[in-house]
Amino acid sequence: MGGQPLFAKHSLLGVSLVSVMRGSCGSWAKVQAEQSRELLATAAACRARGSLMLQRR
Repeated sequence: MGGQPLFAKHSLLGVSLVSVMRGSCGSWAKVQAEQSRELLATAAACRARGSLMLQRR
């Protein structure tokens, strides 16, 4: 805005990316493991919801 670059704020594991990069959630390996678990849980929930929707038809 007004000639200034804009930056998107991204949340990772419920905290800002800046906080993650500063180490507030532990090592990068721990962050990657937690994010993988979160993504797998989300994917499983989406599959379960899709399965329920198909059963209702």
